[in-house]
Amino acid sequence: MRRALARRIGKLEEASRPVVRVPCVLRVRRGETTIDALARFRATFPSALRGHSLLIVPERVRTPEDELAFAVEFKEQQECSLAAARSPRPQENI
Repeated sequence: MRRALARRIGKLEEASRPVVRVPCVLRVRRGETTIDALARFRATFPSALRGHSLLIVPERVRTPEDELAFAVEFKEQQECSLAAARSPRPQENI
């Protein structure tokens, strides 16, 4: 009985899920302006800008110090999330 209900519920969940539109990603190269990158993107994909969102990402050179700082911050966030999940009462303001 549970298996039959699980299949029916699964079908309902799939039908009600909204369509996710993934934006086109535009990477701005080093020494290039945003306008130049947009012109390069339009030349490569002429129909991509109509009806699609565009995410502009500037290229950034990472140093080992940046990587270490990110690792420390990410670990702190993960520990905070785990502590909040393991607490008997969920915290309202995290």
